[in-house]
Amino acid sequence: MRILTLLIFTASMAVSARPLAQTVTLKAKNLPLEKIFPVVKAQTGYVFFSYGNLLQKSKAVTLDADQVPLQQFLAMVFR
Repeated sequence: MRILTLLIFTASMAVSARPLAQTVTLKAKNLPLEKIFPVVKAQTGYVFFSYGNLLQKSKAVTLDADQVPLQQFLAMVFR
């Protein structure tokens, strides 16, 4: 019984840690936000939603990210 509990706990920790390990690689110069999020989706599987033309009104982004964790990448994009 203890072994089963240990196996279930280990499996759940491995599954929960997986999304935290998502990284993004993108080198962009003056790229609009509406073009960045399809790249993020292709690399991580995460989908982003926005209201109407909100992304079209935003400024273009220049960044150089190589294997950056998703949370840090999003902070760079929205900076």
